Amino acid sequence: MPRLHRPVALALLAAGVSGCFVDDPEGYENTAAETSTTASTSTSSSTTSAASSTCASATSATGETAEASTSTTEPPAVCGNGVLEPGEACDDGNLDDLDACLSTCEVATCEDGVRSQDETDVDCGGPCSPCDACGSCLSDQDCAVGSCDPDELRCVFRFDVTIDYLANCNDPEEPSKGVTVAVPPGAYVATATPVSAGSVWSPPYTPPAKGWGWRAPCVGVEFTELRTPAGVYYATVEEAFAALIAPSEAFTVAGDALECGLSDSSCADNKGSVSFSARSLCE
Repeated sequence: MPRLHRPVALALLAAGVSGCFVDDPEGYENTAAETSTTASTSTSSSTTSAASSTCASATSATGETAEASTSTTEPPAVCGNGVLEPGEACDDGNLDDLDACLSTCEVATCEDGVRSQDETDVDCGGPCSPCDACGSCLSDQDCAVGSCDPDELRCVFRFDVTIDYLANCNDPEEPSKGVTVAVPPGAYVATATPVSAGSVWSPPYTPPAKGWGWRAPCVGVEFTELRTPAGVYYATVEEAFAALIAPSEAFTVAGDALECGLSDSSCADNKGSVSFSARSLCE
């Protein structure tokens, strides 16, 4: 058997071990005898090719394993830590709903159902649209109706009504002489204005049983306490006012105005007037 030169022996040894090699770093040339058969060369080439294929597969598998081991899962965002993380629109470092960033890390708006930003009430006042009656406020600009009560810090609508028993009396020949006040729909409380009263028969009364009383007839509103007892009259305005069943009473306005006036078959003998002030009724 002919003696193999060193490079050929190394190549055959490499084909039998499990490690993977690249080109010979020493640059050895194959000096095998010309008598080496084509089959031997072919076998060596096939062995080398198979080893290279095995090496490439191992390298590919190793690379995929390394890539898989380096992939990580993003930790969930923590709202309120002051760091803007994936899924957060904002993060101001707190869980306060009163500022521009909510405790859910969403940007506050005027439709989020939360009293946020500089709103004086929920979704109204401040940077949002003005508030309706009884909404919280800091200034008149925060109120869509009425004004901001400096003591209650609420939007309050106030109005006054005076019913003249002669000028605002409707008889069959002159209807619609009542008084109309523009009032937003809502709940109100009326308080009698001192000192007022009216009489449907001017003195000397005929018969003498008639006199002064207090009654404020308005369309759609029936005062049952803010009045003097039905059928009872008094000698003076002061006595009638002092006889009010209650000085104040709550009522509701359904439309956009309050119409009040006396209905009498004969208004010419009427005298005096009743007055009351009203304001929004807030809880």
